[in-house]
Amino acid sequence: MGRNLNATAYGDYSITTTAGTLFSFANAGSPSSLTAGLRCFKGRVETNDIRVRMDSTNPTGASNGELVSAGDDILLDEAQLRSSRMRSVTGTAQLRGHFYSVEAAVFLGS
Repeated sequence: MGRNLNATAYGDYSITTTAGTLFSFANAGSPSSLTAGLRCFKGRVETNDIRVRMDSTNPTGASNGELVSAGDDILLDEAQLRSSRMRSVTGTAQLRGHFYSVEAAVFLGS
């Protein structure tokens, strides 16, 4: 039996050089907290690179944390939506995508 991959919400986030959670960078109309039905986020960094850490620690400086380059996709599961911290390397990075009510493993073929 197939799974429903309909998006439950759209997210538009302006990531600055001050580290925070994904939700702390929410633009108007985007989810600003983890609510029912938001099990994973699949999006794309559209402008400027970002640095991400999944251990609830803020990435410091432009070289700390995992690099996600402009044009790259990012997939965050429910636990990572709670624990990830991010910041742009320079300027403001735009991260846009959708939230889904299925676990992230569905997108990985699991």
